[in-house]
Amino acid sequence: MTLCKVIRHLVQRKCLAFGIHMQRVQKTYSIYRKLYQDYGRHKLMTAMFEHFQTKRPWCMFAVAACSFSWEEHSITNDEIARHIEELNILESVQSTATKSLPSNSEYTDLPDEWENILDGKNIKIWKLPLKNSDRTQYKVFGRFHDVSARQFFFVQTDLEYRRKWDKLVIDISVVDENQTTGEEVLRWISYFPYPFKAREYVYIRRLKVLQSSNVMAILARSVDHPKCVTNKNHVRVPLYISEMVIKPHKTIDEPGLDYLLTYCDDPQTSLPTRVSSWVVTTGIPDYIEKLHKASLNLNKVKEDKEEITNIMKARTKYDTNVVDKNQPKHCMQQTY
Repeated sequence: MTLCKVIRHLVQRKCLAFGIHMQRVQKTYSIYRKLYQDYGRHKLMTAMFEHFQTKRPWCMFAVAACSFSWEEHSITNDEIARHIEELNILESVQSTATKSLPSNSEYTDLPDEWENILDGKNIKIWKLPLKNSDRTQYKVFGRFHDVSARQFFFVQTDLEYRRKWDKLVIDISVVDENQTTGEEVLRWISYFPYPFKAREYVYIRRLKVLQSSNVMAILARSVDHPKCVTNKNHVRVPLYISEMVIKPHKTIDEPGLDYLLTYCDDPQTSLPTRVSSWVVTTGIPDYIEKLHKASLNLNKVKEDKEEITNIMKARTKYDTNVVDKNQPKHCMQQTY
């Protein structure tokens, strides 16, 4: 007898009222799902889990064992393709051999909703509204000439190495994995400055290296997972999107790359608009520079260089079945 069958048997015998209550909850969620988008559904599910956790802890086990759907939360090939197309449009303005990026005024083919808030020589940031939400998301486009795409990909995806270079990481681990697609659910606890509590991120992540497009993709977004119930020691971040595509100028092992990061989160803080804008225009470039330095430092770790190289190669095998050159292109306006 499978675990889910055992649980259903116990629920039927020991907690008939709970079973009836869960049926009502499921109906409510189904109706709510039709009316609202992901962010609103997230708030509803969070409230449900907190309710069961505090008042019916044994029932949480029943919910936890059978409730996560990989199919529902999976990151699709179309999502990856849209980000690749955006990066291609940004790169088309100027040759990748040029050291500095062109000024924002030269990006004439961008949607009207893209508002530039940082026009640096090696990094550009645009803000735009997140669809069906009152939140803002950010597009970050940048270029490096001294690190390889494989290195830049590795420092973001290898959890052991991230614990070393990212001093804000209190804990980060994989809590679930889809053996079929390779997707993972991660739980990340991040330090927040005093007097704020640490922030907890629970998200699904998909990694792909696409030979046909010569692109490496790291896509992540927040999910609710039954193994990660909320607790009062951390503040759960209900909305988190971090989706990056990396394109080498030549090959993934030669120095030189462009990247496009799409980012949005709701850290549950109340900050004035001016302060929030300052945090974005300083915080995101600082984080990108940390990634840059961590990539450069891979070359300095002589004793671990061979091991790191082997790990990087194992993690970055080409997947030729994700995005093909012959696939129909997607309009940029569909991405927000």
